Amino acid sequence: MCRPIFSIAAQFVFMPHLQWIFLIALISFSQSVWASNLPIPIFTNNPIEQTESGHVKLSWKVPNSSSSAAPWVFELQKSNDPNFSSAVQLYRGPDLATFLSGLPNGNYFYRVRTSIRGEAHSDWSPTILVKVKHHSLSLALWLFGIGATVFLLTVGIVVQGAVSTSKNQ
Repeated sequence: MCRPIFSIAAQFVFMPHLQWIFLIALISFSQSVWASNLPIPIFTNNPIEQTESGHVKLSWKVPNSSSSAAPWVFELQKSNDPNFSSAVQLYRGPDLATFLSGLPNGNYFYRVRTSIRGEAHSDWSPTILVKVKHHSLSLALWLFGIGATVFLLTVGIVVQGAVSTSKNQ
């Protein structure tokens, strides 16, 4: 026995629990489609960055992107271990770079991903490592001593020139 399509559609409309199941399935499917289509950002930095000043600019790009006005939001995470077991979100926004400063000595791992409206996320980018090793205290004191010597010699020359000029007048 064949039932008319209208009869089947009418039953669907009058069965609210089926509507909810259909709606949830549709939303889940659309999110998985969005996530699978989101590009994975790529860092433009070297895979291992080294800094002696405690600051670094991290920048990334979206491969094969023709639109700079895409609705993407980027999430940047930092961790002290490569497994990101204690990851901290540092940035969430549309920019393709961020500047980090005040980093103490140590190794830091970073990764970034794209998302749309916070609902769908791409996979994480390949991780980059930032190694921070500040100059030693002895080098800093030595450079400070050289700077102080040059300053005092300059002040002495200026004072001597001022004294000799005032005697000649």
